[in-house]
Amino acid sequence: MIAVHRLAKAKYFSGIEEVIEHQKQYPDIRDESFVGCFILLYGNAKMYDHARKLFDEMPQLDCQRTVYSFNVLLESCIRSERYDEIGLLFRELP
Repeated sequence: MIAVHRLAKAKYFSGIEEVIEHQKQYPDIRDESFVGCFILLYGNAKMYDHARKLFDEMPQLDCQRTVYSFNVLLESCIRSERYDEIGLLFRELP
């Protein structure tokens, strides 16, 4: 999403959160790959905590979590340069 990339470049992080939060009202939010894109966008913006929060919210959004979304979250760790979180995820999530 070009808008999120531009907002990240401008360091307008609250704008990124607003854009992604707005997407939760649409039925596509139940699609794991759709949510995965947002998790990666948060990672690209170095907003790992938001990516993790969205991952944790997936069941409440009626969106399944599989190995795919877990891998997306791991990629978000890498893109956010939060390498310390990777080991924690493997210990914390079954």
